Amino acid sequence: MAGTIFSGSELNGSEQEKNIQWWDENPMTYDWNKTLGVEEGTKEFFEAIDRRFFEAVRNFAHPGYPQQFPFSQLIEFDDLKGKKVLEVGCGAGGTAALFSLKGARITGIDISERAVQLTRKRFSLYGLGGDIFLGDAENMKFGDGEFDFVWAWGVIHHTAQTQRAVNEIYRVLKPGGEAKVMVYHKNSFRYWILGGLYYGVVKGKLLRMSLDEVNKSFTDGYIARHFTKRDAMRAFSSFRKVRVSVMDQGENLILFTKLNNLMARVISPDIWRRFNVSLMKRFGWFLFIEAEK
Repeated sequence: MAGTIFSGSELNGSEQEKNIQWWDENPMTYDWNKTLGVEEGTKEFFEAIDRRFFEAVRNFAHPGYPQQFPFSQLIEFDDLKGKKVLEVGCGAGGTAALFSLKGARITGIDISERAVQLTRKRFSLYGLGGDIFLGDAENMKFGDGEFDFVWAWGVIHHTAQTQRAVNEIYRVLKPGGEAKVMVYHKNSFRYWILGGLYYGVVKGKLLRMSLDEVNKSFTDGYIARHFTKRDAMRAFSSFRKVRVSVMDQGENLILFTKLNNLMARVISPDIWRRFNVSLMKRFGWFLFIEAEK
């Protein structure tokens, strides 16, 4: 099986319970500052959180949004029509809905009961087809080789034992099936500049925390790990083909808004944006893993 770089062996069962509680209390609605101003579970609610989500990943997932279909730069939706697709960590159902709209036979799981209920509500409101279940990525209740495609966007770095989740993804995929997974990138500007320099040194958090703990302190999730490209390759080593790339929003080079806005004015917004995007392909916060069984 795969390597053990993502073992998470320092966490026990009670930590996973705390993880579940965190996500039940903080569902993935992109409303960390409580500014949506719409009733949860309504069409207006889902449309509002989708706009936030899709705009955040626009540069690399769908540069032509809103004219371009969300995530069409990363997912070959046409190839998945009629195929069995599993989303690990469906959150509020934004990407699960995309798969359903494009004709995939979507199954979504999430460790949070609140996330499952939100996604089921979305599917009901919009008349979408799919199966949404409460489920743990580390111990999925599916047969071997059941799915053609597995999608996990920003999920498995939040679970207690990430390597178990990787092994489960491998197990439930059909031979020749593909997984596409995003995890947080350790060799990123965000980890070292925002976490290490700003919060760690300027704010003094490194005096009482490790660098990993500093980054966890301002990142979503009860558990939040960051990985290098080498970590990712080792974890997915059971797969026949693995490709790991770096990406990020592209507007957050130094992650200080005032400096970012200043440079955009001095150089020009377009040139600064392209410079940002170029650097984020090497030092961005996301590792995107494409793995074929």
